[in-house]
Amino acid sequence: MSLDNPFPGMNPWLEEHWQSVHASFLTYMRDQISERLPDGLAALTEERVVVENLRDGFGKKTIIPDVAVHQPWDSVPPAAIADSSAGGLALAEPLVVMLDDPIERSLHIVDGSGDLITAVELLSPVNKDNSDGQAAYLRKQRTYQEGGVNLVEIDLLRCGGRVFRAPAHHFGDRGDYPYGVSIWRALEPGKAFSYPISLRARLPVIPIPLRPGDVDVPVDLQPVIDQVYRNGRYKVLIRYDKGPEPRLSEQDTEWARSVIS
Repeated sequence: MSLDNPFPGMNPWLEEHWQSVHASFLTYMRDQISERLPDGLAALTEERVVVENLRDGFGKKTIIPDVAVHQPWDSVPPAAIADSSAGGLALAEPLVVMLDDPIERSLHIVDGSGDLITAVELLSPVNKDNSDGQAAYLRKQRTYQEGGVNLVEIDLLRCGGRVFRAPAHHFGDRGDYPYGVSIWRALEPGKAFSYPISLRARLPVIPIPLRPGDVDVPVDLQPVIDQVYRNGRYKVLIRYDKGPEPRLSEQDTEWARSVIS
């Protein structure tokens, strides 16, 4: 059985597995970038956890974890919690911490001093819905710009609205170009560069801007998504007999069926 991605570009069925796809995509993209970076730069996958202190009312705080282990408390049987004391010792009362958006991952290119040069954001559904998640992402977008950090935004999701730095109308109609990439360069703050991507097209090779005087690093997105599909064994997990979510148009459904048949 072949484990290769059957689609020439983005596989729309992968959108239903986005949390896992997101993590793998950034890792494989980092590996490709790292091979081509000039001396003095490094590419890192960064994680942040958003927590809310419910006891003392300190509000929300963003932290960078060393190790993150997640299990919903409502999935732990009451007996397991009750029996968790050792040797009859009473356990201290815990501080309850709610995970709003458990993990936010980005790809950061930094210099030897740890200064952020370029941020690569692979958008998630929470970034694109019309809620606090989108507002938080737009604040982060402004923070990058105000700090003079190059920003590369990659959107491989058909859900939600456009939140690119480049204006939405430069990406054409959603039906024709559901995906896209936007690049904002700190040295050209009055411009944004758009790369509309159709469902049936190969994902593009895009430039990653670095420091002034550095040559852009080219990154081929298609091998990245193909590696995500292959290494994640999504051929085994995806139900191609069911349509993807969001649903495809009738014309695109007919095309997709011809690809996977």
